[in-house]
Amino acid sequence: MLSQVVLALQLPFAMSPLLHFTNSRRRMGPWKNGWLLMTAGWSSAILITAMEVVVLSAHVEPHRHRRANR
Repeated sequence: MLSQVVLALQLPFAMSPLLHFTNSRRRMGPWKNGWLLMTAGWSSAILITAMEVVVLSAHVEPHRHRRANR
């Protein structure tokens, strides 16, 4: 279970450099991502990051209140 959480948290850190690399005409030449794939890739990276922030904050918030009430 914990390993899946760690993998999910690392996903945006792997996606961002990969998208940046594959969107570079200098590095990829004629195989550079098109605008549709670039937009879908960055949108999914942003969505995944936002969902992780929401889920992580939802799990941290109850623990903060427990410590404050002690």
